[in-house]
Formats: sequence, C-alpha cells, structure tokens
Amino acid sequence: MGWGIAHPVLLNDLYRYYGDRALLAEQYGTLVAYTEFLRSRATGHVIEKEISDHEMLGERPRALTATAFYFHDVRLTADLAHALGKAGDEKKYRALGREIGAAFNRKFLPDAKAGRFDAGNPARRSRCIWDWCPRRVSARRSKCLSTTS
Repeated sequence: MGWGIAHPVLLNDLYRYYGDRALLAEQYGTLVAYTEFLRSRATGHVIEKEISDHEMLGERPRALTATAFYFHDVRLTADLAHALGKAGDEKKYRALGREIGAAFNRKFLPDAKAGRFDAGNPARRSRCIWDWCPRRVSARRSKCLSTTS
C-alpha cells in the first residue's frame, strides 16, 4: 500500500508547487476511488494486511503501517477536496481522518504517557514524524523519535 500513496502525495506536491488545479480536477475521481477502496479494506478504521516495512528482518507492523498510510491518504484527499472547493467531500474526509486517527491511537499507542507507538522500531516511530501523536503526546514527540527499544 505504501506505493499507492504516491498518487495523492504527488498530486498534493504538484498543486503546492505550481498552484494549478487542472491536474487535481482531472485526477480527483481516481483519488477518491482509491481512498474509498482503502476505506472498504478497513475494519473499525484499521487496515490489517499489507506488505508493511518489507525491509525488516523481524516481525512487521503490518496493520500499523497500513493504517498509517490510510490515514495519510484520507488527510491528503480532504486537503485536495478543499483545494477544489468540494466542501462536502472535504468535510467527509476530515471526519473520516479523525475517526482513523482515533482508531490508530487506540490500537497502536497503548502507553500514551510514554509517547511511543507499539514496539518502537523505525517504521513505528515514523508515525510521530507525520504528527499523528495525540495532542497530549505531541510535546513528547522527541522522546518517541529517540526511543530505541
């Protein structure tokens, strides 16, 4: 699923760099179709299966990685809906993003006081880089990123 996020990331980057909505308008249907495909694969806003961190030798955080990419895709979809003036879609995907974020943190942030996601390998710590820690944990993000356990 990681490579699937390339489409919304590129659309977002091209829009931010050039400010041209034509490509967004042309590709918006494909973006929404992919986002809805991901939604159809989620149970309780968590996607359990995907390739995950395929370079790891140990246990892979499949659900964590898949759900993180799903969250990022939905957040980008909401941002691009906003850029196109699609207020209904923006509202829908912002609400979905909040639901995914809450489900993600319930499942993968068992110790909010520590500010660490799951077991703390690099793939798991990267979620803090993308600012997915709950607000009460955000102040401890540097601890989350520096943990080596």
